[in-house]
Amino acid sequence: VRASTVDACQHESPCQHASKCLSTDQGPICECDNTGYKGIFCEQESPISEAVFRGREGVKYDLNHIGGEPIITSVDKISLYFKTRKSSGLLFYNGHGSDYLLIHLKDGGVSLTINQRSGKLDTQVKPSGEPFNDNVWHQVTV
Repeated sequence: VRASTVDACQHESPCQHASKCLSTDQGPICECDNTGYKGIFCEQESPISEAVFRGREGVKYDLNHIGGEPIITSVDKISLYFKTRKSSGLLFYNGHGSDYLLIHLKDGGVSLTINQRSGKLDTQVKPSGEPFNDNVWHQVTV
């Protein structure tokens, strides 16, 4: 409940880079999510995090330990960038038992496998020209 009826975002938003302006009693607040920027008015470029994995290295992000919910709606998505010279390798895996989601490189193409009690989906994207193991950044979104 707000004490004021003045909308600080109505006439001129201080928020930059297509961020969302939220009007509060303390003034406007800028929501910088998914803009690539940070700061009070989303004015500072946010550096991209990069991790390098060699061999059998990887990262584990367990939603169970932070109270996270499973991905269950059509608007949930997983997105990652990769570059490699290897034609085959694991890009992403999340699952428990026979229910899992797997994204990997196979012969220079990106393969997706989703296995659930309701069935299994296997699909692959393999460019006709240059394969994905060209040491150039590529984005995968599921």
